[in-house]
Amino acid sequence: MPGTAGHSMLTKRGLECLAESELSLWGEYADALQTEYCAYPDLHYKDPVSTSPYLCFVDGIPFHYIPHEPVEYNNWRVETVGGKGRLIALPLPENTHYRHCAVAFPFYFRNMAAALAEGRQDDAAKFAGCLCHALEDNASLVHGMEGVDGTDIFVVDRLVAPPPDQPYMVSSMLLGGNPADPGQQNYKPKLLGMNPQEAGFHLYTRFCETVIANRFHILPVLQAVYAGDEAQRSYHETEVSIRIIHLLADVLHTAVVIATGSYVEDEKAPLQRIALENVRAVRRPRHLSLYRFTPFIKGACLNAQRQPVPLALEFDDGACLEYENGLGMGAHAEFIFEYFLPANTFDRLTGALGLHPQLGRKGHVKFEWELDERIIWEDEYAEGHMASVFDLDVSGGCRLVLRGKALTDYWLDKGNNIVLADPVLIRSVTA
Repeated sequence: MPGTAGHSMLTKRGLECLAESELSLWGEYADALQTEYCAYPDLHYKDPVSTSPYLCFVDGIPFHYIPHEPVEYNNWRVETVGGKGRLIALPLPENTHYRHCAVAFPFYFRNMAAALAEGRQDDAAKFAGCLCHALEDNASLVHGMEGVDGTDIFVVDRLVAPPPDQPYMVSSMLLGGNPADPGQQNYKPKLLGMNPQEAGFHLYTRFCETVIANRFHILPVLQAVYAGDEAQRSYHETEVSIRIIHLLADVLHTAVVIATGSYVEDEKAPLQRIALENVRAVRRPRHLSLYRFTPFIKGACLNAQRQPVPLALEFDDGACLEYENGLGMGAHAEFIFEYFLPANTFDRLTGALGLHPQLGRKGHVKFEWELDERIIWEDEYAEGHMASVFDLDVSGGCRLVLRGKALTDYWLDKGNNIVLADPVLIRSVTA
């Protein structure tokens, strides 16, 4: 985990990305944010009185080291029906990682923005320091195996043996130093939302993407350290720091926009139409027929040789369309994609769904869109009815689920090659 100096450097670089007008809003407390307040979650262990008012507590624990997201891919029981086995899906474990973030992210945006708007820069900086620290820790190398799709930090010790001449220099010890300083960044922060709930919704995806990307630098760093290759170690550690700094810049910029209502019109445009394939689903399938352990992929389908093929759908009127955006996927006896929409943000969900016209010709699947436990759309696909479009009212809804079921004799049937094309959440004009 980064020490205080590491947290200070990352927070400072994040602040440097803000426009001068935004930075001035934090006043003199911008310095305290980067030198003192970004250490509050660690300071909490010895000074809970000073720090507790600024920490978000979930399940009685401070939002600091975030619980793991469960990875479950074999959650079934088997019933015998007509002499054949039938898979019955068991309840999926809760995604505690998501729930903690879903509480904490809006909490911090709400409190940062309110304090800034009311001229309480000191309070705003303390709330910001707590959130920055948590993001920095959880996206760092030493904690990179935890949280999203997570496991414990010591898994690297069980996978990578230290050199024979350094038997106690275990891998996890090498990942816990201060992060590399990449210098001041020429980065324009991105707006995550216009209100705390919307910003928290988009931050969850942004945060998870950062952790996942940084995770791929863990083994290269260890290889470089054991090989004595300082240039490679520096490169990978710097890439990790850059991603964290950009994430912090987005958070701090968004807090200012929520507080002031001042923004550049162009930066709001990406919030109007959200490609659902780019949103981190709270629950999603881990194993689907032909696709196996890459159960769905963006922007293409997979053929039997696991080569990408353009997304395409054939409709009842004979039209066959290709798509750049969406998901290609296999099927299972039952599977879901689950999302929790921010309140009063999106009006509609549009897109198309069905079997790929070449790869899915012999498939047979059923899909439902559910909103808050209520089926709002359903269709069944097989040869003769390959695809259909949907345009759904999701205003006022929260839990959005796409539920699929393979109806072939065997769920592994390679004909169950599915396309979810151009799924888009359309923002409400009043949001």
